[in-house]
This record gives sequence, C-alpha cells and structure tokens, in this order.
Amino acid sequence: MTRTGERTGRRPGNPDTRAHILEVARSQFAAKGFRGTTTRAIAEEAGVNVALLPHYFGNKKKLFAATLELPGTVEAKIREALKGDWSGAGERLARAYLALWEDEATRTRLIAGARAAMSSEHAMESIRTMLVGVLADEGEGRAEAIALAMTQLLGAALLRHVSKIPAIVDMPFDRLVERVSLAVQLHLSE
Repeated sequence: MTRTGERTGRRPGNPDTRAHILEVARSQFAAKGFRGTTTRAIAEEAGVNVALLPHYFGNKKKLFAATLELPGTVEAKIREALKGDWSGAGERLARAYLALWEDEATRTRLIAGARAAMSSEHAMESIRTMLVGVLADEGEGRAEAIALAMTQLLGAALLRHVSKIPAIVDMPFDRLVERVSLAVQLHLSE
C-alpha cells in the first residue's frame, strides 16, 4: 500500500542519460563491432551503472538496434530514390545512399551497423530485413538489379569511410556520386 502523494512504478529516466548512453554505444559499436563491445564498457565510458542499460534498452541486442535507428531511415531514402523514371535512378540512388554516409549524424550508425554485420548474425539480419523489404516491393525483376546496385554503393561507402582508401576519401562527393552512379545505373538498366 502506498502513502498519499507517493509515486509508484518505474522512476522516469533522464532523456539526456539515455541519449548519452546511445552516443557512447554508437561509438563503441562502430569501433569494435557487436561482439567486441560490452555493455560494461559502454556503461563505464558513459559514466553510468551497468544496471541502467537494461532499464533503458532491455539487452545488448536492443541497445544495438537503438544505435542503428536513423532519422529518415535508410529504407525510406532508398525507396524515394527508386521512385520515378528508372533512367535517372542510378544517380538518385547513389546520391541518396552515399549522402547518408557523408552526414555525421548517420555515418557512425552506418559504420557500426556495417562492422557489426560482419561479426553478428543479429546485425546482419537487421540489414537483410530492411533490404528484403525494399526488394520485395520492387518486384522480382527489379530486386536483382537493386541488390546488385547496392553492392556498388556499400562498397564505395566502406572504402571511403571504413577502409579509408585515400583515392576515395579525397574524391569530392559529387565526383564520387558521378562515378559510382554509372555502375549503379548499369545494374538498374539490365
């Protein structure tokens, strides 16, 4: 039984604490991947008790999923780029997707997702689910073309932002889009 005026239930969390934990987790997942990152290390760097992470996120997989949430999702950007005349879809898709990697707000999330996908089936499944959803909506004939186009885009993004190949890193963004979109359009035109 509670006394009059006494609050019951879960204590409300501080949104700044949650945001700070997410920021630290993004950084650690981007640097170490899913398997190499521990909740204890995230909590330590964030300056919080490790028991606070389940309060906000449930478990490590859910914390990881939260770090990948993108404002204006990757899926939405891909869908938008694929609308309209397919003769210009290569440039639209290349520009939209590569711009996500150029944006500081989304880059660390994409890098974390890419690194984690290489070592975690859970992370790979998240990426696969998103792409399969887009591909299914486009129909069987276009699904193969879009999947092949995405290999070009992901390769360019990884070489520029993860492997940091100087020739790709130093290339102006518009030039990168111009060059990559040629290969993307080739796949989309098949």
